[in-house]
Amino acid sequence: MADRRKQQNFQALPQYLTEEMWSSFSRQSQEKSRSMLLQHSWNLGMRCPFEGSFAIIYNILHLTSSQHGRAISPFGKYQGIQQVKKEWKNYKVAKRHEDFKYAEYLEVLPQDVQHLPAEYYLIAFQHDLPEPQTQSDMLVATTQPAAVEPEELPPAGEDRVDAENLENTVPVPLDEGLHRLQGSFGKAKAKAASKKAAAAPKSSSKPSKRCAKKGTAKSKVSKPGKVKKPQPKEPKMTRECVYSRAYHQAASKYRKQGMTETQVKEKSKAAGQRALKQVFPE
Repeated sequence: MADRRKQQNFQALPQYLTEEMWSSFSRQSQEKSRSMLLQHSWNLGMRCPFEGSFAIIYNILHLTSSQHGRAISPFGKYQGIQQVKKEWKNYKVAKRHEDFKYAEYLEVLPQDVQHLPAEYYLIAFQHDLPEPQTQSDMLVATTQPAAVEPEELPPAGEDRVDAENLENTVPVPLDEGLHRLQGSFGKAKAKAASKKAAAAPKSSSKPSKRCAKKGTAKSKVSKPGKVKKPQPKEPKMTRECVYSRAYHQAASKYRKQGMTETQVKEKSKAAGQRALKQVFPE
C-alpha cells in the first residue's frame, strides 16, 4: 500500500551533521556512510522524503568521498540518487515497526537546529552516548531546544552528555565540515581578519578644526515687548465666486417656492449682494 503522508523536505540535512560524522565519512566506505546518513535522517524524522532530499544525501556522500573533484556525468548522478532511494526503501521496510512512533510529523526539516522538536533531537544526537556514572560528571547539552520544559525531559543518561564528548554532539554545517576534513579549518580566515583589523584606521574623537573655530551656533532669542499683530487673512474666494454661489443657491430656492422668473432674478441678486457684504466688508 502506498504511503499517503505528505512528502518531506530534508534539504537542511547538512546542518545536522556532527564533527564525528564528517570525519567518519572520509575514512569509511560509501556503503557505510550511506547507511549512517539514512539512519541519521530517520532519527531526525525523515519518513517520506521528496526527490531533493535524496539528492542532498547523494551530494554529501560525493563531497566526502575520494572521487570528489572528478567530473560525473548526469547519468552517473542519476544512478547515485537511485541507489540512495533503493537503500532507503529497504531501510524503511526494516524499520516499519518504528515508523509511526513520533508525536510531530515534520514536513520541512528546520534550517536552525534549535527549532528541531525535542523528541527528534534526543534520538538523533544522544541515543548512543555512554551514560554518566555520577551527576557531577554530567553536563546539559547547550544545543538543547529552549522550548523543552524540564519536566518533559527523558531520564538521566538519555538527555545528557559527557563534557568531553559535548563537542562531537553539536551539528556542524556543510562548509565547516568540509574545512575540517581538509585540515585547514579557520586558520586562513583568522589571519585575514587579524590583518584587516590591524590595518583599519583608528577613529579619532577630537572635533574638527572647523567646529573648534566656529563653535556651537547660538540660538536666537526674541526680545520682549515686540509682538507682531496678526494680519487679517485674505479670503480665498473671489468676489465673483461668492456672488455666483449665493445667486444660484437663492435662485434654486425661490424657484421651488413657485415664484416667477422676474421675482427669482431680483431676489437672487439681492442675496448675492448680501453675501458680498458679509465676505468682503468695506
